[in-house]
Amino acid sequence: MIDSISSGGFTPPPQLSRSLTDEQSSTVSSILENYDAENLSAADAKDIAAQLKDAGIKPGKDLADVMAQNGFDAKEVGKLAGVEPPLPPASQPSGNQQESGGDSGSTISILV
Repeated sequence: MIDSISSGGFTPPPQLSRSLTDEQSSTVSSILENYDAENLSAADAKDIAAQLKDAGIKPGKDLADVMAQNGFDAKEVGKLAGVEPPLPPASQPSGNQQESGGDSGSTISILV
């Protein structure tokens, strides 16, 4: 049964550049284990953001997921760190919709 599915010519989509490798996921977990998610200070959040950047770990859903698995809210960490959200991708329509202040971006997009 699996052979009939796998011979159908389906090719999985390539990994996005923001996907984390197993090593990067381990690095994120190692960084976060040094902090208390319930008592995170702005200085702690800045340290986390700096360590992630130094490790070459890009913001994205995978990072947010690993952070969540470790008890951290990526958006809150970015907010505490004072990291500005990136500009919306060019593929999204521009205009007043983006200026409304809504949280339509990725939960980790503010960690740059």
